[in-house]
Amino acid sequence: MRLDGNGSYTVLILTDGTEFLSSRNPGLYETMLPSGFLRIHKQSLINTNYLQSLNETNQQATLSDGTEVSISRRRWPEVKQRFAA
Repeated sequence: MRLDGNGSYTVLILTDGTEFLSSRNPGLYETMLPSGFLRIHKQSLINTNYLQSLNETNQQATLSDGTEVSISRRRWPEVKQRFAA
């Protein structure tokens, strides 16, 4: 569902809530994953299939499990344009 960077490590979070810790950084996964994954922050990638809504006020993405993930100011215009209804 999403990947969260933690220094030079990456936490992979699956749809069932299971978490895996990888010793690789999120940048590597960005190049390996299909186009359905979108980098929304320096240390965060989300699977756009699980994107439920965007909160323009707080610049956050809400995923289908209710998790809210911050979107960086620099990436906000791209995310907003890509998912504009």
